[in-house]
Amino acid sequence: MLSSREQWELLRAYADHQDDEAFARLVAEYIDLVHSAAMRQVRDRQLAEDVCQGVFMLLANKAGGMGSDVILPAYLLKATYFISRNTLRRETRRRMYERRAAEVVTRSMPNDIRSNVADVLDDGMSALNDRERAAIVLRFFEQRSLAEAGEVLGVSEDAAAMRVSRALSKMRQFFASRNIRLESAEVGMILLAVSVRSAPAGVEGAVVHGSLCGGSDTGLPMGDIIRDAGHEMLCERVKFAAMWSASAAVIVLATGMLVHLAYMFSRPIARPPVDVW
Repeated sequence: MLSSREQWELLRAYADHQDDEAFARLVAEYIDLVHSAAMRQVRDRQLAEDVCQGVFMLLANKAGGMGSDVILPAYLLKATYFISRNTLRRETRRRMYERRAAEVVTRSMPNDIRSNVADVLDDGMSALNDRERAAIVLRFFEQRSLAEAGEVLGVSEDAAAMRVSRALSKMRQFFASRNIRLESAEVGMILLAVSVRSAPAGVEGAVVHGSLCGGSDTGLPMGDIIRDAGHEMLCERVKFAAMWSASAAVIVLATGMLVHLAYMFSRPIARPPVDVW
């Protein structure tokens, strides 16, 4: 498992010197994570490979602008969600346009609760903010200890535990909205079970080649898909930033009003003078 420092050094090696071997090491480190997430969402091996190529093409394009504080696996999982979603949209339109005789099969949730969670796991992950998503990825997808997760996140072990707890609670509420009733501890156990599986043989090499060459063999407009996914990821960050700014403004305004009221009530009450005869 690469440390945060090693991730950063490999990113800089590729961004600054076009070091293909450094990029290949990053792909080897995270291909299972990305492919597992893609398969859960697109449910098609070829499309999942296309999504993997798109994710690492996006990483190759954005490597030069990434800061040292980026949590790379969390970033890749977020990119996988948006690229998978856009891939499915375009694939659906393409099939309709070409009038292929493919039936739309309505999937009913299987009885196995792990399968239920796997169906909506990535939607639930997308509902978390960046800090919460990073905490979940480090703790359950990479199976790091709370101390290790805290070190990567730049917080104490206790703070990392609190962040994980809040994220699990939010995911539990999300699953409940999809009629999947779980306790927070059960959510964590299932995340460990379904989060990452080994990618099929050959995917890693295909992804490295496709990412560095900038193309896909299936005819999908991956350049457009990557552009749209990057735009949606940026919009999501702007949305969360706006929410935090609005919350901060409300807090500042409320604090100012309380201070003003406290000052008004602390002033002595002026009384009219009393005439002395």
